[in-house]
Amino acid sequence: MSNTSELLKEIENEARRRFMTVMLKDSFDVLIDTVKTKQPKRILELGTAVGYSGIAMLNASPNARLYTVEYLEERAKEAHENFIKAGVDKRVEQFIASADEVLDNLSGEFDFMFIDAAKSHYEHYFDMLDKHLEHGGVMVFDNVLFRGYVEGKAEYKHRMNTIVTNMRKFIERLKNNENYVTTVLDVGDGLLIAEKK
Repeated sequence: MSNTSELLKEIENEARRRFMTVMLKDSFDVLIDTVKTKQPKRILELGTAVGYSGIAMLNASPNARLYTVEYLEERAKEAHENFIKAGVDKRVEQFIASADEVLDNLSGEFDFMFIDAAKSHYEHYFDMLDKHLEHGGVMVFDNVLFRGYVEGKAEYKHRMNTIVTNMRKFIERLKNNENYVTTVLDVGDGLLIAEKK
């Protein structure tokens, strides 16, 4: 495990070389600090990509098990190889399917969830995940400020309208949900942290 940070750097560099999205450093640091503080046992991740955040979360919480969902088979295979390299593959259950397929059949409770999947579906995912999050558990959603568009800090093209409108509605709804303590952080591309009371 001592080489985990080196491996993560390699994964990050390779992903950026191929123009694949990797979590921005500020939001990544907050995510990992939150995992270190909470020390979850069961983590659900929507959006495995190549395993970057999954490896980091498992490294931050040594007793955790990761259940991670990715619909692109090639990425999931690459993530699996990276999990093996990081020595965490025995603590990972991978699902190669759409988030909806997995969530429709999900059972059990989780104490931590990281959502980095289709942005326009965040509210829908929340509705499906809510019953699976333990009290005291945390959901973290990445990219909620979406390049500054959500806060109106940047102009956006008409085709982005649905994503921006849905995200604004989602953030407002979470902030007003009395079952959660919700914080939106202007780090990276925006991070929403919702803790279930």
